[in-house]
Amino acid sequence: MLQMQIKEKEKERKTEERDEGKIGFWLLPSDIELFSFEEAEKLGCSDIILPIEDLTKTADFVTKCHERNIRAHAWINCLRYRDRWYNPDDVMATTRAQQLIRRAFELNFDGIFLDDLRYPKKISEAAKSYQKINRMALELNSVIKAVNPNALTIIGVMPAMNEGYKVYGQCSPCLAAYADIQVPLTFTDEKAADPSFVERVTRWVVKKSAKPVWAGLTAFEDKEEIVPASQTQLKRLIKAAEKGGASKALIYHYGVSLL
Repeated sequence: MLQMQIKEKEKERKTEERDEGKIGFWLLPSDIELFSFEEAEKLGCSDIILPIEDLTKTADFVTKCHERNIRAHAWINCLRYRDRWYNPDDVMATTRAQQLIRRAFELNFDGIFLDDLRYPKKISEAAKSYQKINRMALELNSVIKAVNPNALTIIGVMPAMNEGYKVYGQCSPCLAAYADIQVPLTFTDEKAADPSFVERVTRWVVKKSAKPVWAGLTAFEDKEEIVPASQTQLKRLIKAAEKGGASKALIYHYGVSLL
């Protein structure tokens, strides 16, 4: 009994230590081989988002994360698959997401990052229903907690703030009920490199959600030409996210060599 209590205390201590990290990295499949755990640890990296669908590389990487006391979260595109968008009423989309969630926990992921839980911008406003998006979030969060009650449910939200429910069918304050953490995806906006924009969006989501927020930041000045942001620029964005109330800066994608 005593040994079990000691182990639980040790587990709690390690969890607290991990939560102190202020940096997280969002990796594409091509980033996995390039990732430097040594550099990430120096920066206080505590969390990594990984694509669930490239399983040949992902499984071993999750183990490496845990060896270094870093949490690994599975990245799941809820309503988009191979550049096709699905309606939240489509049973195929929900079933696929549920299957990926279960697969993620078989691979020992610590949490689930629900991305693209929204409508594409090009759909008319009349066709969008944030209630349907909320319902899907409820269903997926229920699956996550049923399989692993201690897992984190992380939901990415577009940085449209008050217009989110009109433009993307996303009601950020509503989705907070089904998430442990929200991630405003500031890197999806043309103002992504503007620290004042990052701070404003982050503060809005923090205030409206009343949940921990990890600000999604871009590691690139020009995504079309794949031009990395300078070290100075990236640090400004991180500082802006902190001023906005973010508990962590989640850098998309990778960017560790730039800090």
